[in-house]
Amino acid sequence: MNPQPESHPSPIWSAQFGPTLVTAVQGDITDERVDAILNSANTWMILGGRHSVAGRIDYKTNGRVAEALSRIHTPVELGEVVITDGFGLPCKHIFHIATHGTQEEERSAGEDDLAIRMEAVNKGITRSVEKARELQLTSIAMPLFATGSLGYPARIMIDVILNTLDSELREDTGLREVRILTFRNERTHAELGLALQSRGAAAAGSSQFLRQLDAVGLASAAAAIGVVDSGTIGGLVGAVVGGLIHKWGAPDESKSATAAPSTPESVDRDTHLRQAIALLRAENLNLRERLRVLEEEKARQAQDISPAPSPQLPLPVAFAVSMAASETSPPLQVENLRRAFSILVKYLAVIGLSEYKGAGLSEKALNQEISKMLRKPLTDGSWLKLATSTARALGGANGPTLVREYPALLFHGDGRFSDANRMLYELLKHRNQVHDNNPFDESTATGWLESAAPLWQGILPRIAPVMQYGLVYVDDLIDFGLADPEAHQYHIRWLMGEHFVPRAEIVEWRAKLRKGRLFLKHPSEERFLPLHPFLLYEHCTLTRARETWCIDGVWEDAVSFSTFRFPYKWRDTACVGEFRNMFGPSN
Repeated sequence: MNPQPESHPSPIWSAQFGPTLVTAVQGDITDERVDAILNSANTWMILGGRHSVAGRIDYKTNGRVAEALSRIHTPVELGEVVITDGFGLPCKHIFHIATHGTQEEERSAGEDDLAIRMEAVNKGITRSVEKARELQLTSIAMPLFATGSLGYPARIMIDVILNTLDSELREDTGLREVRILTFRNERTHAELGLALQSRGAAAAGSSQFLRQLDAVGLASAAAAIGVVDSGTIGGLVGAVVGGLIHKWGAPDESKSATAAPSTPESVDRDTHLRQAIALLRAENLNLRERLRVLEEEKARQAQDISPAPSPQLPLPVAFAVSMAASETSPPLQVENLRRAFSILVKYLAVIGLSEYKGAGLSEKALNQEISKMLRKPLTDGSWLKLATSTARALGGANGPTLVREYPALLFHGDGRFSDANRMLYELLKHRNQVHDNNPFDESTATGWLESAAPLWQGILPRIAPVMQYGLVYVDDLIDFGLADPEAHQYHIRWLMGEHFVPRAEIVEWRAKLRKGRLFLKHPSEERFLPLHPFLLYEHCTLTRARETWCIDGVWEDAVSFSTFRFPYKWRDTACVGEFRNMFGPSN
């Protein structure tokens, strides 16, 4: 008989993926009373890491799981699943997914290590769902893979896990509950919960409910978000929850989880009220996290990398700014700032290349230089050179068609480097001191940050005029029944800020925009700059979602693109002729 899933007291976040309820739970996965728990293991099936899930399994089973795994033929392939008994844990089975190598193998891995890990987690979850179906299991629990002792970015791994589950659970697998566990990290738990909430029916229900609460005064609550006093935050949430209860009445806590409410109206009232309160608690958690960050700011002022990202930043840059500020360990700060700088110079170069293309590609020598650079592996220095070369060309008669501020961002009117340009090249020098396979120790990283961090801080406000242009993806063209015969109706996605799911909108614009392309939009006018083919928004097999892709090289038979968020490449054969016609031969 399968063990019954343990009942957690009112999980804050949940969403329905087909017939399966997926919940975000904070706690120790080894305490979960489910049919099976998933464990992130190395390819040799050695249970290591004292504070990891594997380490807790080893400790709580007195080495019996390790003994069972020692009889397995190893190494197993990445993404494969090995099943053992629970050996006294509340679960019946443990699914060990090979998500990484040994510590020695990890240290020697190249820059594509994150992409390999994502692919292993993707494959491992798929295999686990298949195994659960074969064993007729109804409940499983999994950790937020690779974000603990392996230290990979939570935001990316959340996308991988949720998108894989979304794909695998659309049909009935027999699973009725999947729990995703975070351990002692409220910030990561909040990120997971809000990402889950944004995908499911629970999010739609609560947001619809909140929109109806005109008497509660949520506009006043939103205006008070800037207040950083913790007592005020608690009072604000209490007041809003009080308003909800005043409007709808308190939820009936005496009802059991399985008891049928007396009327459909009471179901709606209790469900909507619980969802709304859960959403407010999540906002409360986010506000308290913001307060904590502000309180720590003075203590780490010398090493502080950047402020919280503005929601108005284009998606790649918002991710870069957030990543640069996401760690407190100096060696990890160095690595994240290196990656953030790389994203920023690529995005600036994309704007420059797109504007130069829009201006008519007027300089033959520059066309040959660009063509030559694109046919070699592009470094951060190459990207910065592309940005400055195009900015210099656009400073003449054939200026930008949309981003008028671009030439002045990098050059003064007399041709001298701007402050932003000098800072970018100074930061490039610092970036070149960091080698991918030779990370800094604590002391060296601290010294590096003392000189590099102020440069990053100085660059961010200077690029603001260029970052005010909205990044828009045209999902579809819906041209019918419009009052204005010259207008076109589009279904678009705003790729702004760090939203898990980009905000969708239906708009009417007179400009003729091509479906499936990315554009920059003027902040107040209906003017656009096409970014194709330098920047794409296409599906990624690792995250099973759309990602922003930047051109990475032009070869004889294909054009290479890489994602902004992680090192993963994709080759496309359709764009080769377009690039060859655009810039001509390299010599």
